[in-house]
Amino acid sequence: MEVSLRAPAWLMPGAEWRRYVEENTQAVLQVGGQDRARVRLLRCPDGSVALLKDFSRANWLYRQTIGRLSIHNESAAHAAADSLRGVPRLLARPNADSLLVEAVAGRSLNTIARETHRLPFEIIEQARQLLTGLHALGIAHADLGHDADGWFGRDANVLWGEDGQLYLVDLASAVFRSRCPAPVFEAFCWHDRLLITKILRRFFPDRQDEPEFHMHQQMPASQRRWLKLLKKI
Repeated sequence: MEVSLRAPAWLMPGAEWRRYVEENTQAVLQVGGQDRARVRLLRCPDGSVALLKDFSRANWLYRQTIGRLSIHNESAAHAAADSLRGVPRLLARPNADSLLVEAVAGRSLNTIARETHRLPFEIIEQARQLLTGLHALGIAHADLGHDADGWFGRDANVLWGEDGQLYLVDLASAVFRSRCPAPVFEAFCWHDRLLITKILRRFFPDRQDEPEFHMHQQMPASQRRWLKLLKKI
């Protein structure tokens, strides 16, 4: 999928942009390395704050293959889901090794203690609408955590924004309906929807009447096999 994106007027060329980034980084959220992107919180020239994901410090082979494929895939997912509230906007592709995405003020769900939660139940309807909209666009996030018992065993890539909106972040692993067999895409959609099960079981354990509460026990065997094969469950 080609990404059509008009670069912001303030985006600078090459060395000038690299110098600007070093001088205006507010925080390094992920140091990066030979096979990982460096992720920064960056103050943009227009005053906005964005996340810059950059593979330029990865080793040459990784950067030229997996790094660039990841950046292209994530950019395509953000561009395709641009109309959805709850998916941060893609701001720019400074170069082939990086992307700039709208920063969201909020907390990752897996850092919010279930014993002291203050989340409104409307988060469930937001999750339903957001996932329905994403899947209708032919996109599965495919990386919203691996377990379905109410605990987030790893970073679930879900934020509860300070504006009272649920956000899905880090779309690098997004799967497109147009690029994979239908059974595989549907399995990833099931995997995405387990997010609702996790939120219910983690924050609203008394709401067992909700249709998604026991959804992890209702997954079709064929889709469970795909997800086990792909090491998602």
